[in-house]
Amino acid sequence: MNTINLFPVETLQTLDTNKKNVRVSIDSYNSYVKISDGSNELNIIIDSEIMQAEILKNVLNMNFEYSESKKRFLKQLFKNTVEQLNKLKEEEKDELASYFVNNISTSEVKN
Repeated sequence: MNTINLFPVETLQTLDTNKKNVRVSIDSYNSYVKISDGSNELNIIIDSEIMQAEILKNVLNMNFEYSESKKRFLKQLFKNTVEQLNKLKEEEKDELASYFVNNISTSEVKN
């Protein structure tokens, strides 16, 4: 495996992933972005905690008011998250369900 030192970078370089196979993995062991064109592959290994923090920051900063595709993405992210949370212990699920009910903004007034 060849490795390259990208820093210090003297100029800005852009890698266009259009029509490329892009895979992102985030787990407790490692996180990476893998970009392939079928014959060549670039793997960027990223600290898992940094990757997770960046994803959370990006979700929080996402402006989806005028974007139907971003709304669909957030709805699917929510559904997938709930599916994973259902694997937790009952007391953990109860805590999260209570948080959701108490913090979701709706047109109804909370008592």
